[in-house]
Amino acid sequence: PLAPELLGLVQHVAAYERLTVRAALSRDPADARKALLAHPLIGQVERVDGLLDRLLAEAVH
Repeated sequence: PLAPELLGLVQHVAAYERLTVRAALSRDPADARKALLAHPLIGQVERVDGLLDRLLAEAVH
């Protein structure tokens, strides 16, 4: 078992990873947005919209 001080972060990152896989499989920008919002270092609406636009633009190339 993980120490309590690590468990929360690990669960948070695992949730982000699951959502990222869902977004990749569905190719749905709404799923990608949810994944970015779940990331512990991104998770702010102000950051997500611009970042998502740039990521999707790069994915097309």
